[in-house]
Amino acid sequence: MSIKSDLERWDRFVNNCKKNLKIVLCMSPVGPALIRRLRQFPSLINCCYIDWFTNWPKEALVEVARYFIKSQEITNNYE
Repeated sequence: MSIKSDLERWDRFVNNCKKNLKIVLCMSPVGPALIRRLRQFPSLINCCYIDWFTNWPKEALVEVARYFIKSQEITNNYE
C-alpha cells in the first residue's frame, strides 16, 4: 500500500466519524455540579443541543399514545 492511500483512508475515516458520531450526555440539572461542568467545558453550551426533559403529566402520555396507535389495527390474540 502506498502512503497516499493510507492517508486517504485515514482522512476518510476521520471525516466519516465527524459526520456520523453522536454522543449523549445525561446530567442532573439540580445543584452546583452542572454549573461547575459547564464552566469547565464551555463547548457543552456553545456546540451542543440541550434538551431539557421533565416529567410528563399522565394525560399527555395517554394522548401521545392514542395519537400513535389510532391508525393501528389491534387484535386480541390471547383469547
